[in-house]
Amino acid sequence: MRIQTILLQCVAVCLSGVFATGAVAAVAPDAEMPSRVSLSGVPEERVTLRSTTAPVTSIAIAPSVKQLEITAETSKYAQPKETGLAAILGIKSPAVRGSSPLRIASVFPSGAEASAVKWESVGGGYVTHFRITSVGAKGIRAKLMLPPGITQGEIRVVSQLDEVAEAMPLRVALNGEIWTPYTEGETQIAELFTTQRVDGLTLKVSDVGHFEVSPWSVKGPAEPAQSTAAGACTVDVVCTINDDPVNGAAIAERRKSVARMSFMSGGGGFLCTGTLINSPSQQDFFLTANHCISTQAEASSIQTRWFYEASTCGGLVGAGVVTLSGGTQLVFTNQFVDSTLLRLNSPPPAGTVFAGWN
Repeated sequence: MRIQTILLQCVAVCLSGVFATGAVAAVAPDAEMPSRVSLSGVPEERVTLRSTTAPVTSIAIAPSVKQLEITAETSKYAQPKETGLAAILGIKSPAVRGSSPLRIASVFPSGAEASAVKWESVGGGYVTHFRITSVGAKGIRAKLMLPPGITQGEIRVVSQLDEVAEAMPLRVALNGEIWTPYTEGETQIAELFTTQRVDGLTLKVSDVGHFEVSPWSVKGPAEPAQSTAAGACTVDVVCTINDDPVNGAAIAERRKSVARMSFMSGGGGFLCTGTLINSPSQQDFFLTANHCISTQAEASSIQTRWFYEASTCGGLVGAGVVTLSGGTQLVFTNQFVDSTLLRLNSPPPAGTVFAGWN
């Protein structure tokens, strides 16, 4: 799927078809649910690391070409996961998925043992740094293992000490596991800040996500073939809005509902898209496909990219893109209708649209 386009997947555009199955009928009102504009949201806060002198724990791996090839082959999602109702009833899914997320990263164990790291005292809490390197990577994410009770604080990540940092709260950790946000380049500096006591805390970088392709590239990988499930719904909105008298207005609104999402699963990192949908309770519901997200672990690793579209027809990604870290909560998933309903852990940016449906 082409990154410089807004990707209007069929599960997002054909919402009435999805919900007519009754998969999440409890959310639907009797009448059609109109769209709703998000007037507020978490601002894209521009922050730097809290400290440039905090103690550093260094982790470095150097995956070989062979290791990358093996990991790519074993993390393609070629075999569907037998989960949920299918597993209970003993129903086998087709041997090959009709659709699969786009793989862009390999995951390798760090080889590091859990240890009690050193901390620096800063205003209101304590800080420690991890310097994580995967030789040759286009970008990095890392899975940290925290004591389950450590939930007060945040992680900030950069490629270089003086850069603007990507941040996410510690409260979104799943049983102490948390994937850091993505940074470009083969080295990531992850800063862990907590307001809780840190004496004797044991921490670990368990896995390193080695990205062969940037999920946020201004060009990115080629769009899917028209024979794939997403192909018919993949359009360049800048080219389409003015040229399509039937669907142009609807696409112009829906592009503000759709986000690109990057997530980690098993031995790889993947890309899919999802759509904000409105609800009577006005919660931050996000609809995607089961072949993308089907477990809470995958949902917890999600980063979303909003307003991710070309500035000109066939051009590169324009300004105004907003990245949201912090993952999501799995509300509902069903492989038979290939749908997954999530709830964002942080509100979407202002100006996004919660799509209407019936």
